[in-house]
Amino acid sequence: MVARLARPLRGVSRRLAHAAGAGPGPVAAVALEGFVAPPVPSADWTPPGRFRFVGVERDLGRTIDWTEAPTRLWAYHLHSLDAVRHDQPRNARLRLLDSWSGSNAFATRPGWEPYPASLRIVNALELLLAAGDAALASRADGIALQCYWLEANLETDLGANHLLKNALALSWAGRALRGRAPERWRSVGDAIVARELEAQILSDGFHVERSPGYHAVLVDDLIRLERLLRAVREDDVVLRRVSDARRRTAAALASVLHPDGELPLFNDTSFGQASPSAWILDRAAELDGGARAVADPRGAPVAGLHRLAGDRSSVLFDAGEIGCDDQPGHAHADTLSYELAYGPTRVVVDAGVFDYAPTAHRAYARGTRAHNTVEVDGLDQSEMWGVFRVGRRARPFGVLREDREGRAAIEACHDGYSHLSGSPVHRRRMEHQGGDVWRVDDEVSGRGVHRACSRVRLHPAFQAASREPGRFEATNGSVVVRIAAAGGAELAVEDGRYFPRFGVEQRCLVLRFDAEGTLPLSIGYRLEVATRS
Repeated sequence: MVARLARPLRGVSRRLAHAAGAGPGPVAAVALEGFVAPPVPSADWTPPGRFRFVGVERDLGRTIDWTEAPTRLWAYHLHSLDAVRHDQPRNARLRLLDSWSGSNAFATRPGWEPYPASLRIVNALELLLAAGDAALASRADGIALQCYWLEANLETDLGANHLLKNALALSWAGRALRGRAPERWRSVGDAIVARELEAQILSDGFHVERSPGYHAVLVDDLIRLERLLRAVREDDVVLRRVSDARRRTAAALASVLHPDGELPLFNDTSFGQASPSAWILDRAAELDGGARAVADPRGAPVAGLHRLAGDRSSVLFDAGEIGCDDQPGHAHADTLSYELAYGPTRVVVDAGVFDYAPTAHRAYARGTRAHNTVEVDGLDQSEMWGVFRVGRRARPFGVLREDREGRAAIEACHDGYSHLSGSPVHRRRMEHQGGDVWRVDDEVSGRGVHRACSRVRLHPAFQAASREPGRFEATNGSVVVRIAAAGGAELAVEDGRYFPRFGVEQRCLVLRFDAEGTLPLSIGYRLEVATRS
């Protein structure tokens, strides 16, 4: 609470100081001969002013109207200037940067808010260092002024990925610029980076917020920082720390990718949220002489993301905490959910994320019904409220993984419903039964009468092929999935939603297995995937 109140006060103080003539003081550009910043493949920006963010496209004109934005999230994407990383002519990217600088007065929203400011500072410095001495020298004062504002508005109240982004920006500025203020920024930024890397990276290399999308962004950030440190011939301590974190996080990223090379959509994750995973891992390999990150065949077990393998099918099973306790804003009520792929084909999918706004889409995507797990009495496992808030949280326990005779299984429980009458506890076991056959068994134990519902969300490419009591078959034309109820559960089919990218909604089939009565309740099903003959 103190941190939340302190940041606005620091902002007011900095505005008053700037109005009285204070600033960062004199700065000079650092020359880095041969610095290279590989452009990111993206179609989000068509120069001069057509942008597409979170599924919404706008043409802001040749002179760019920086005040036009349909949503706050869209504005953040616009003002972060990720576009200057894109594979567009350098002169067009420099003009975009200059347009922003000439149109957004000191400390104005949303562009000067700490998060987009942090991203923009890094994006701008990376572009300018690669463009040469004159490009940065003529813009150094403008970058310094943004850092002067940022250092007074560090997001210590939010922490997690926000605070790390703030610190990365200061670390970049402290190396790309010279002067008393840049020396201070470097010292402050490096100290926070060191502390946050230690706190935010789990022992298996995965990010503590447990969102694959934000984890991929972290890997990209570390690659970029390491490239800068090498260019300035950084001392061994800082470079070694960042390089070690980059290697560990890159390996964790490789460990949780589906066979199609992209992320599972657990928690707040969507396609396009980060640069393509293959591109990120290629950039990481360049820093290791071409050696690619080695994936752990178990997944990222400390984060709770377990990989199980069939013949051609593979499962990513979420038996971890929903996020980190002090910043669970990107968590979903998805404990003991899973995704399943058959070769490069996604079969069972998470709903993904549509937006970051107080909408029905946001509530749906975060809720238990949007995930492949069990819902009790129509309630969420964890108490989701607002856009980024979480109250009561499901805690996983009793996680047991088995790997024997070419078959794998995982079993886990959670206490997300123990606050209800009779203290229900959900236990799930998922087992590979040979070939590409999987068995899922759920038990809700405790006391009293309750309702349990287990859902299986199919990728939108799959359409119903046949249905009979207790059995369902769907196909995408080349792959068929057959699901059969077990244990007396009733099987129904409902309409579901799938959000593969921000702002994109697709309809999909959701299988629902229902059981009601006095606890314990059991629900089970058999799932088989095959190539259609």
